[in-house]
Amino acid sequence: MLGLSSALTAAGEPTEPVTPPSPTNSVDAKQLWLDASRQAAVLNEQVLQANDNVTSTGQGAAEAAQAVFDAEVVVQDATAAVTAAQTELDRYQEGVDRFASASFRGARLSQFSTLLTADSPEDFLDEVSALDRVAADASKTLQAAAQARKDAASTAAALQAAQLEALRSQTEADAAKVAAVAAAADLVAGKAALDLQIADYEALYNQLSESE
Repeated sequence: MLGLSSALTAAGEPTEPVTPPSPTNSVDAKQLWLDASRQAAVLNEQVLQANDNVTSTGQGAAEAAQAVFDAEVVVQDATAAVTAAQTELDRYQEGVDRFASASFRGARLSQFSTLLTADSPEDFLDEVSALDRVAADASKTLQAAAQARKDAASTAAALQAAQLEALRSQTEADAAKVAAVAAAADLVAGKAALDLQIADYEALYNQLSESE
C-alpha cells in the first residue's frame, strides 16, 4: 500500500503519494499510524473547506447566469426602444420631407398670393410668420425625434457592453466552479487512500505487537 506524504501544497491539495520505509517493529509501525492519522485530520479539514468552496462557487455561477439572463432582457428592451425611436423618426422625417417639398414648390406663390389678398401689411406679415412657425415647429420636432433615436442607440450600446461583461463574468464563475469541484474530488480521493493507509498501519502495528 502506498503512503501519503505529510507535506501539502499551498493550494491545500495532497502531494504525490510516496512509499514509506516498511516498519520492522511495533514502535515504528505505531509512529507511522499516528503520523497518517494526523495527516488524515488535516486532510479532512481541507475536504470540508473544499466542499464549502464548491458551494460558494456554485452560488457565484448561478448568480452570474442570472445576471446574464437579466442583461439579455434589458438589451432586448433597449433594442425595441431603438426600433420604436427609429420608426418615430421616420414618420416625422416623412412629414417634414413632404412639407419641405411643398414649401420649395409653393413658398413664393404662397407669399405672392398672401400679398395680393392681405388686407394690410400687418396681415401679410402675420401670414408669413405663421408659415415660418410651422416650418420651425416641424424642424424642432424632427430634431427631437433624431435626438431620441440617438439616445436610445447610445443606451442600447452601453447595455450590450454590460451584457458582454456579464457573459465574461459567467465564464469565469463557471470555470471557478469546475476547478473547485475538481479540487474537492482530488482531496476526497486522497482522504480515502489515506484512510486505507491508516488501516494498514494499524493492522501492521497489531501484528508486530503480537509477534514481539
